[in-house]
Formats: sequence, structure tokens, C-alpha cells
Amino acid sequence: MIHIMLDDNHIEAMDWTEDDQSIHFTFQVHSNDYHAVTTLLYRQRFLVTIPDQNRSFNGSIINYSTSITNLYEPDQVGTFSLTLQKEGDVHEA
Repeated sequence: MIHIMLDDNHIEAMDWTEDDQSIHFTFQVHSNDYHAVTTLLYRQRFLVTIPDQNRSFNGSIINYSTSITNLYEPDQVGTFSLTLQKEGDVHEA
């Protein structure tokens, strides 16, 4: 697991992969957090900070999916999959 910040929002990412141009990860979303997470993702562009690696970069969504679509129902948990295109240089955070 790796900790990622999208703007000021903390995500505990799983299945992390990265190359020079993009990052991909999955994360769990509980129905209680569904609205906040989807509202965040509608922005499509973020300051991505990886505190454990002391770096940040701008990124935009190029691929997004979720394992279930009924997270509006109580006590559901879905896996979100997110791929972000890196924009510009990577900076030390």
C-alpha cells in the first residue's frame, strides 16, 4: 500500500504501477465516502503528492473505473481503478 494525495485528499492506494508518463493504482471506497470521492474525481486534474517518496506532480485522469455501481446503497465497498497521466516535471514535495 502507498499513500497518495490528490490535491488535499488522502488515498490509500493498492496495486500501484508507474512509468515515466503515468501512474495507475486501485483503492477502496466505502459507500459513506462515495459522493466525496466521485465529486473529487470529476475535477479530472490534480496535484498528485506521494508523501512516502517526497515528490509531487500534476496529473489528469486518462482511465477510471469502479468494480460496482451501487455504492449509493449503505455498507457497500467498491474498488476504484485510476490511471493518471503525468503532466510536467516531478518535483520534490
